[in-house]
Amino acid sequence: MKKEAEVRVMDIVLVEWIDAHGPPEVGWQTPEQLNGLIAEGGHKVKSVGFVLQADDDFITLIGCIIEETEKFNPSYDRIVRIPKACIKKLIILRRTKHA
Repeated sequence: MKKEAEVRVMDIVLVEWIDAHGPPEVGWQTPEQLNGLIAEGGHKVKSVGFVLQADDDFITLIGCIIEETEKFNPSYDRIVRIPKACIKKLIILRRTKHA
């Protein structure tokens, strides 16, 4: 990936990345079966979410947030942790207003 923009916690981003995967069938595989997997390449994925965390190796996105209230602690759902080595493009869709 080209030099990545600095992301901040709670920025909304679009990440285009290549997912790791194995063969569709579990168990022993012949070389011929693996040739199909290798020729297929990786799955191209687009993920949109709020940045929860980013470091040198990973960016963690969340899709849903329950904000803190008197009755609830903050909670997150639809969490994905993407290895930065797999990222092809990262676009900041909206900057957080927090510093």
